[in-house]
Amino acid sequence: MPHGIAIPEHEQQQMPARASASEQPEALAQSRVKAKQLMIDSLRSIQLQGLSPVNARLTFAGDLPVESFQCQLWEPARAVQELQPDDGVMMVKRFDNISSPDSVAVMSLKGQLLGYVPRRHIARFVNDTTCGHVYAVSQDAASLWRLTVACRPELPPLTVDTIPANLASYARIGEALNPDDWEAVQAVTLQQAGYRCRECGPVGQLQCRERWRFYEGYQVIKLMGFAAAHPQVCAVKHLDPCCLPSDPRRQHAVALLQHINE
Repeated sequence: MPHGIAIPEHEQQQMPARASASEQPEALAQSRVKAKQLMIDSLRSIQLQGLSPVNARLTFAGDLPVESFQCQLWEPARAVQELQPDDGVMMVKRFDNISSPDSVAVMSLKGQLLGYVPRRHIARFVNDTTCGHVYAVSQDAASLWRLTVACRPELPPLTVDTIPANLASYARIGEALNPDDWEAVQAVTLQQAGYRCRECGPVGQLQCRERWRFYEGYQVIKLMGFAAAHPQVCAVKHLDPCCLPSDPRRQHAVALLQHINE
């Protein structure tokens, strides 16, 4: 209390008691216990559904609209001519594009740049990468090639986090925090996610994972936040790049990638 200021006795009685230093850790511990119990209760209700990541993904995707658009072609010749309807493509945000950092490139699964998403559609792409497929390839009267792509812009893809080995040790927030703080981060993350996997929707089990973005040109990784994910999804996201093709972890990851993103 500042010197020279006196509070009447009747007002002092109405003032709430301030927690002492010894009481504050106890209150914090109680809030953590309540948050953990809320998480456990919510997960139990979800586990009763018994949905696998693949089945949950089908339900999740079915609730999102499919949209189509005509690409602004970059390679109008051979790369586009070789495409067939239903061939897979990827829409990738080009943060390294200095002239247009908000641009979204349309890539083949072989990594060829096919073109760009028209500017009027860019705002619909909320994820760094979006999976889609070729809807139609055609030529107009002037012999110009046209490429129409269909996708669900709001559907997050399942991808492997590409973090260089020399930066991987920095991408382990969970190991850097003490167990109580990491548990609190997990509880808040799952609650904010509505106890839904970011890639698959409602599933039987959930974990908290870190979301990183790698800027190749600058050799920098940036923590974009945290997300709720099924344990199998976490295993794919953090797959060791040194895994051999014969490694069962790699084989399972490839199979799940194909099922989730098809």
